[in-house]
Amino acid sequence: MHHNLKMWSGHFQHLVNGDMKADIRHTRDRDFIAGDSITFHEIDVANNKTGRDVSCQISYVGEHGVLPGHVNLSLKGVGLLVIL
Repeated sequence: MHHNLKMWSGHFQHLVNGDMKADIRHTRDRDFIAGDSITFHEIDVANNKTGRDVSCQISYVGEHGVLPGHVNLSLKGVGLLVIL
């Protein structure tokens, strides 16, 4: 499955730079599974898309250490994944 998610500019740049390897997300309307792909769409402080996107793959989904209803997504292949 493929997910399209928004990401605030400050976090987005860390993901693109390779400094950020995971992301915590709410599961209210999604079922994240290892092997799924994600495209993150950068948004600014006014919640507007900037036009910058990056895709990656979920390598692990963990629930330990996060609030109920949230998951910790381990990410791999950031910027290397082509979505057709």
